[in-house]
Amino acid sequence: MIETTHQSHQAKINELAEQYVREGYTVTREPSGIDLPFDLDGYRPDLIATKDNSGLIVEVKGKLARLPVERFRAIAEEVSRHPGWRFLLVTLDDVESQNPPGTTENLPNWTQLKQNTKLVADLLQVGKKEPALLYLWSIFEAMLRKHATEISIPIERFPVMRLINHMYSLGELALSQYDLTIEILETRNKLAHGFLAKIDDNLIGRFKSLVDILITEWEHHD
Repeated sequence: MIETTHQSHQAKINELAEQYVREGYTVTREPSGIDLPFDLDGYRPDLIATKDNSGLIVEVKGKLARLPVERFRAIAEEVSRHPGWRFLLVTLDDVESQNPPGTTENLPNWTQLKQNTKLVADLLQVGKKEPALLYLWSIFEAMLRKHATEISIPIERFPVMRLINHMYSLGELALSQYDLTIEILETRNKLAHGFLAKIDDNLIGRFKSLVDILITEWEHHD
């Protein structure tokens, strides 16, 4: 079992290295201290990818269980102090993406997210609660991933339940907000998998208010 985990870990590192090379990056696997562009207090990543005046410091983990996110957040904050550099935490459970981690910014900006909430309001006004909830959830999930990236919590690629749990445990969601999110997620999952689900007007109204509040709190002018 340990060997299988090690093989999966190495296979992921090799896969990422090949992807970055195809994108024009220069890749160093398992870099030593002299390979690092700046001091990270003894930390050694799995690989470094550099291109032009930018670089990616990448840590690969096999499983999400018991990940020391606070430790990685401290590393991400230090890396972010150096212009052009970014820390990435990659796991075997990451959400799928067509591009190598860190090579493209494919999340909407805050202005786009605010505009999208207006479309949700339009759907609710004509009684389209199911599509409104699904669309509102996609906005909320994008917000979580974007906010995590901007405050150097390297969990933006985590599956949504893990993402929500970490954002709550790190104080980015209050308990009442977390509870509402979990309640909405249960309904969203039923709809997304083709099942019927009763959508309470008060529930979706509270969720819409939560999204509006968090956009206001988390918005950064880009």
